[in-house]
Amino acid sequence: MPVIMNDRLDFHRQHPEVSVRDYLIQKEADVLSFVCQKSRIYLDQNYWIYCRDVEQDRPQREDHALIYALLAQGVERSLLVCPANYTVVHETRKQKDPDSRLATARVIDRLSGGVAVKNFFALLEYELLDYWDANHGEENVLRRTDFCWTKIGCFLGTPIPPDYPFLSVADNLATQKAFLDYMFEVPLVTLMERCYFPLANSSAEEVNQGCAEEPDRTFDQLFQHEVLGTAFTAAEMLLEETGNNLLDRDFIQKIVQTITPEYVGPYMRCLRIQAALKAEVRYQKQRNEKDRERMFTPNDFADHNHATVALPHCHFFFTERVLTHLIQSPRLRYDEMFECKVLYRPTDIINALTELLTDDSGAH
Repeated sequence: MPVIMNDRLDFHRQHPEVSVRDYLIQKEADVLSFVCQKSRIYLDQNYWIYCRDVEQDRPQREDHALIYALLAQGVERSLLVCPANYTVVHETRKQKDPDSRLATARVIDRLSGGVAVKNFFALLEYELLDYWDANHGEENVLRRTDFCWTKIGCFLGTPIPPDYPFLSVADNLATQKAFLDYMFEVPLVTLMERCYFPLANSSAEEVNQGCAEEPDRTFDQLFQHEVLGTAFTAAEMLLEETGNNLLDRDFIQKIVQTITPEYVGPYMRCLRIQAALKAEVRYQKQRNEKDRERMFTPNDFADHNHATVALPHCHFFFTERVLTHLIQSPRLRYDEMFECKVLYRPTDIINALTELLTDDSGAH
């Protein structure tokens, strides 16, 4: 880090006319340009683990080795990218064996190219503001949500050092921009070795208790309940945990109070997916004895978070059978709505990757 910082400090001292904000916008625009030229494939945690096991010469299945080889080939040929995000890093960090954890991080670095989707709080902020603008005649051709892409070093947010009193204005500016350069280049394996990430606690017991006690409702009623509940809860967390300075509580409440499930789709894609998946689970538990007996687990939260990132931002989502069927359920059909191919069978994934690598035209 010191060598990188010193090199970049010298560069930025020669360009004091560029503000930190403008420099960050430029770097995020570079990431956006990079991902837009490629097919984006989102891997749930199972597939990251399958690829890691292949990398460690202990594949769980023979076709996993072929999947990893095809993914790596696509990355090397600049045809595809497998972005990470908070949930991927979070689930990787939970691995107890340090060697396995670092091996997974190295595979993520290789297939992601260091690219990540911003954290849910940032996506929610963009969606709330885009939604508000659209309802007040201020819709822009380029939405804030188009800038959902960042690098792995900024998956929790974009860290910018404060102004230090012992540095000059020029040196503070150069230091902040040099630190951005470092965070946009640092690999996940380095973060895993040196940084601490808070592991969130999911309220699976509360969900199960709520499902057991609630009266029968239609899917639309459950969806509306989840839309408003998710929006309010996430907005409160946005204010409390991120020190957000673009939104205040009164403004968020005004936005949320105008939200209707019928209109949430075009601008609030992540909110729609989160709410609909939970509503569908609750609806199935009401209608099906087998589903009623199945308990909601913290892994279900992770699966829903994976889907929330994958469906609106990627062309392919490789995941498990249960989540695939949930996404493709007749009331949702979110794979069709968001034009994202959701696959879980290894043979289907191999066929899709083979076709992708045969077609050199780039993003699909």
